[in-house]
Amino acid sequence: MPNTYTALKYRQQQEVENFPMFFAFTKQQFSDGMSSLGLELRGHH
Repeated sequence: MPNTYTALKYRQQQEVENFPMFFAFTKQQFSDGMSSLGLELRGHH
């Protein structure tokens, strides 16, 4: 019988690793991260 918890943990880890995300601590890093995801900034505040 397969360990369903291990399978769930593995699947969720793969989903997190494949989720498009970035971390930004400055406006420039945020802008660069948005560009890397193919997104553009609108309505600068």
